[in-house]
Amino acid sequence: MSSPPPKSIRKLAVLFAVVAHLAAIIAGGYFLSPEFTVYPFLASRGFLPYVNIIDQHFPALLFGPISLPSFLTTNPQPLLVLFLLITAGSDLFFFFSLLRRRVASAELWLIIWVVASYWFSGNSLWLETFISLLLAIALFISQSQRPLVTFASGCLFGLIALTKPTLFPALVFLFLYLELTPGPVFLAGLLSPVFVTGLYLLKFDLLPSFLYLTLDFNRRFYVSFAAKAPTLRQLVETSLFFIPSLLLFIKKKQPLSFATILLSLILVYPRFESVHLQPALLLTLFCLAPMIVLKKRLLLPAAALVLAFAIAKNYRHHYGNFYLDAETVKLAGYLKTKPEISLYVFGGNDLLYPLSNRIPPGFTYLPSLPWYWQDDVLSQKMVTALADSFTTEVIVKSSAFLDGANIQASAGLIGEFIKDNYQPIETIGSYQIYQRVLK
Repeated sequence: MSSPPPKSIRKLAVLFAVVAHLAAIIAGGYFLSPEFTVYPFLASRGFLPYVNIIDQHFPALLFGPISLPSFLTTNPQPLLVLFLLITAGSDLFFFFSLLRRRVASAELWLIIWVVASYWFSGNSLWLETFISLLLAIALFISQSQRPLVTFASGCLFGLIALTKPTLFPALVFLFLYLELTPGPVFLAGLLSPVFVTGLYLLKFDLLPSFLYLTLDFNRRFYVSFAAKAPTLRQLVETSLFFIPSLLLFIKKKQPLSFATILLSLILVYPRFESVHLQPALLLTLFCLAPMIVLKKRLLLPAAALVLAFAIAKNYRHHYGNFYLDAETVKLAGYLKTKPEISLYVFGGNDLLYPLSNRIPPGFTYLPSLPWYWQDDVLSQKMVTALADSFTTEVIVKSSAFLDGANIQASAGLIGEFIKDNYQPIETIGSYQIYQRVLK
């Protein structure tokens, strides 16, 4: 029997890489960030970002006029499917972008991307997951000169910058690296997401709260209290991947590649988490691919490495749907049997809001995170909402930890108010249900 033609081998390699990537995520477990479910749910109940949904992120993807609709974000089935589609889309557009650049052994680079992205928390759905897809599409269409494609390219750059403004300097150098033309069509696309979002903020009078949370709060509280240094393992892994790449860019006199990758690493500040490295990983491999020729005989060993790696990692660490744990589902089921009064989750899983079809009191949602509690203005707003709602049930998880520390130690004003005005009436697992004491 004759051997299959090279194109057939390439298609099989690509199919294997993408399927293995998705299978590894499903089998090994995944982290579907609760914000993608909680925020659309609250928005469907009339909550507005910054005023009602207290969050310091910029208004793209999580909330606002270009955010995800609630029917796509129900955990787990629709949100998991969305995550898998985004992952597959990032893989395929990355591969197609290399083909357009006539990179040799593009399928090998795809396998390297699958391994690297999965290793660096590629089983987590967060903002960088979407940014990687948007970047991959932008890289794919970057060589087209058609006006509609140029406009779309500008929109992609604008949406990425709106999602993570700290990426803007890296995008400038990427723009130069791709030799894009800063004409009126591209600029129109670039400004479109910003213009639409600006109108939304003005229409609902959200601008003052938006500026406070994204600028003042981030500067005074988030940078200080949310800071997270890399572990020794993270530092070693990151250095082994990026430092040789950056040195090679210097050696090959590729200043635009060097600047793009170096500036894209800003996403790990101030909280160093591996998922924030996803865009930098994709851009690094995209810039390396034209510089390094990989041997096709490495294809089968690389495929075997992917398979062995996925099996080994999944065997050691199996999470399932990490945030949708059995205890949360059990508690949500219990709450659904009770009258639908407002609910406040203190230090626990915020998925309890959509799972139990409850909303927090006073149209005020404040995440149970220590950096928000450090701000007395935000804490007092939550205390006022609780004080004005005598029927609100409070769910407390006193054993909740973040970054290795018990978050109740940072409870502040809210913790004191609950302690002075509520009493426990029932315990379910590690959660205590509190009821207001009438005085």
